[in-house]
Amino acid sequence: MMYERLPEHVRHLVSQCAVQQAWEMSASKVIAPFLPSALPVPSSLIDRLGRIHVSAGGLAIDQKKVVPWKDIREIHTRPAFEVVTTSMIDKAVQRATFVLPPIPGARKGTDMVAGKAKEAVLSILKVALSGSSVSLQFDLPIRIVHRRRLRTHEMNPGLLSLAFLALPGVSDGLLSAAQSHGRSIIRHPATTTPGTDRAAEALRERVRGMTARLGTQPPPPELTAAPEPPTPEPPTRRTRNQYG
Repeated sequence: MMYERLPEHVRHLVSQCAVQQAWEMSASKVIAPFLPSALPVPSSLIDRLGRIHVSAGGLAIDQKKVVPWKDIREIHTRPAFEVVTTSMIDKAVQRATFVLPPIPGARKGTDMVAGKAKEAVLSILKVALSGSSVSLQFDLPIRIVHRRRLRTHEMNPGLLSLAFLALPGVSDGLLSAAQSHGRSIIRHPATTTPGTDRAAEALRERVRGMTARLGTQPPPPELTAAPEPPTPEPPTRRTRNQYG
């Protein structure tokens, strides 16, 4: 089963979505274990790539602030096969390259995090698209409408968060939590009628090809910390007899 090919810590995160009321699927939780311990990368920095938080307190998608369930008005979904497209995959991998600012103190750190983010996106999508096309026909949350300060706002999952939601059971876990809090779920029907088997296979081929290309790239240079600036020596005091 392709699900078993996920790293153990990612399988653990996925399993939490189905059995626990509080869980979080975030870029830092997925990517950080693959990074060298010497690389000082704050979790908040990596989570700019994607984060989903579900708890009794509320919901947060790609933002720090958790929105209380009472403030959430509607959760809109669409069939996954209309959301997870080749264009979405291309953008998800591309976004991992430039979304991160330079990491202080590590010249190659940003490139390494971006490379691991690419690997994570492709690995997650390979699992999400594995098996039959049935795996693409579940409802995937794409828009969460909520109230804040008398105004209506929206949370829209970014590309990596969409990849998280495409994993087995993650979308169901989010929607089950919303239903348990009495939130309105609006399920939009498919607007296209493609041959779903062919669409799923095309996506799988796209991911396989991108994974193969990523695997043929040379490994990143060894991570080295930026050299410390030389400690300035105190200025020499000139004395009356210094120059003879």
